[in-house]
Amino acid sequence: MRLWSLSAPGLDRVALAVLAALVVGCGSQPPPTAVALPTSPVDPRVVLLPAPSATPDAGAMPPPPAARDVAPCAEGDVTGCTSRCDGGDQASCAVLAAALVNGQGVPKDPARARPIAERACSDGKLRACNVLALLLEHGEGGPKDEARAVELYERACAGDELRACANLASARLQGRLGQPRDPVRAGALYEKACSGGIAFACTGAAWSHIMPGGGSNNPVLAASFYGKGCDLGDLEACAGLGTCFARGSGVPLDQARARELFVRACDGNKGIGCKGLGDLVRDVDPAGAAGFYRQSCDLGYSGGCSYLGDAMISGVGVAHDRARGLELLRRGCKAEYAWACQRLDELHEHP
Repeated sequence: MRLWSLSAPGLDRVALAVLAALVVGCGSQPPPTAVALPTSPVDPRVVLLPAPSATPDAGAMPPPPAARDVAPCAEGDVTGCTSRCDGGDQASCAVLAAALVNGQGVPKDPARARPIAERACSDGKLRACNVLALLLEHGEGGPKDEARAVELYERACAGDELRACANLASARLQGRLGQPRDPVRAGALYEKACSGGIAFACTGAAWSHIMPGGGSNNPVLAASFYGKGCDLGDLEACAGLGTCFARGSGVPLDQARARELFVRACDGNKGIGCKGLGDLVRDVDPAGAAGFYRQSCDLGYSGGCSYLGDAMISGVGVAHDRARGLELLRRGCKAEYAWACQRLDELHEHP
């Protein structure tokens, strides 16, 4: 699930080389930032406490039923959310703002979402603070303000808005928003969000256990978190788990299980899954592999572009085209796909 395609600030070449050497195969790029809307709807009914059944003394009128807070509108009910938000229900405004940012049941409209999120966040609705932070981070619907975005992420995460914890983790993992790169702290935040059911955070937790400086370099933990994320419906986590099975990293080697997971992810338009299918068949079907790499690249995955570029340079499985191949490798390296940078070094074609 993505809101924007993010590219982190560049790592130095040494770090990229170490990254290529240490990543054990369970996924090869940090997860994106996302709002990660829950899938289960919220019951929109107004719940009333029953009136007292005792007979009032001296003819006094019984007290009126005490109404509990109205639950926010149901996820995806844009009409209901708009109506309740217009009526001043800031919890529903928070749901509406998230829908406007994600394009859930309504066209994406960051400019409309921003003031709605601002009001709801000011009212203490932490979900809205997370949405507002995303808009501020990317300059959507108004000026960019990275410092305030971090402040809002931290406030919302401290209040157990787990989406904000995951988004803050992404910034700390990649060294964005003026935050120092801190894989250990990022991993802890991802794990907190993952334990609360935020699927893409499980992918981040897995990544934090296989990246340099992550504190563990533990492929078993990585595979476990990929599995949880996949169970929660994150197809990128399924592809990461597929890579684990394909390489026997943290789990037993199981090519059939790897293929199943890659197909699931690729069919869901996740380029990392298509790239995984290419890797599985590369040695026996170079042309088929090139086709999967092309599909992966078309879906925006830098790993697929990198391997397609390498195939074009060698002319294996695809027409020889060195210029185009180098272009794709540079594209992958710019997106911090470490293997692409290594390959360019080997070809003496520094980006």
